Amino acid sequence: MSYITNGNDPQLLIASGAFSTIKQWNVFGLQPDADTGAVPMDVWGNNKPYTPPTSAQTMEVSSTSTQDIGALRSSGTITAASQTQIIDSGADFVADGVVAGDIVLNDSLMDHSVVINVVSPTILDLIPLHHGGINEIGHSYRIATPAHKGAFVVRVDGLDAMLSEISEFVILNGTSVVNTVNQYSRINFCQIQGSGIDNTNNGDITFVALTDTTTTNIIPTGKGQSTNSFRTIPQGYNAYITNITASLYRSGAASDAMAQIAVYENLWAGVGFAQGLWLKSIFGVSVAGEYAKMYVPYMEITEGSDVWMRIEDVSDNNSIISITYDVILIEK
Repeated sequence: MSYITNGNDPQLLIASGAFSTIKQWNVFGLQPDADTGAVPMDVWGNNKPYTPPTSAQTMEVSSTSTQDIGALRSSGTITAASQTQIIDSGADFVADGVVAGDIVLNDSLMDHSVVINVVSPTILDLIPLHHGGINEIGHSYRIATPAHKGAFVVRVDGLDAMLSEISEFVILNGTSVVNTVNQYSRINFCQIQGSGIDNTNNGDITFVALTDTTTTNIIPTGKGQSTNSFRTIPQGYNAYITNITASLYRSGAASDAMAQIAVYENLWAGVGFAQGLWLKSIFGVSVAGEYAKMYVPYMEITEGSDVWMRIEDVSDNNSIISITYDVILIEK
């Protein structure tokens, strides 16, 4: 077995969490249906314009498929610390019907695991937590199970009214709405964390602002995660886009089919007050080959700002456009 030991690779060190004040995002955005008559349009899993919430709001989470549904088996508070067990002296996991394969959600740690054995009414064996954490005394947990073939748990990562990072797990209820516990001013990313035998989400999972009734994010059918190209920089960080890659695909398109894509920054001067979109970069992409650029120096995006990818023009209907970019976030 070999190990990577090169301490001179800064990207590897950042990605592995070696620096407590630096982290990174790998952002992927997909617009599956760009049409000539619909531009300008944003790069995300929806053909409607992206409209961020006007304030921090509860999100209504639902799917377009009745198969994206889960059930709560059990919940409680951990009474003894362990990385590979849930120990709760007040639980009765046997009576609750907990079985191997159920998903354990540590809501205090925002980490999850899978039950591999019901040891007793008060103890469960788990595979280690996904992010390597420890189930500590006092942590709140829930145990969920699929109720159909599709997704049944999603993780939501976003920002509160003051742009501080917040997260939660949501157990889906098919086409019925489940409200988030937190109130979000932005949702940067969402991803399924548990699914049935289909191993993905069978419908579009949407996150709709309760007051504004606008879609804040979406997990498109079969994608397993949000495909939005927009991100908002959390409070206490400055961000730097290091590189960007874009591609265009359309079955049967002419070899010169192309699109023009713009990178915008929406600078916040305070919570709920935006100074407007600033054009940061613009480039073209075609079916002849992908666009790739390294920013030297890196493109700075300031604390509290949105970074936004928008298709300004496209030559062919039904074009599929994807964008990937990497961001380094440095704590101020």
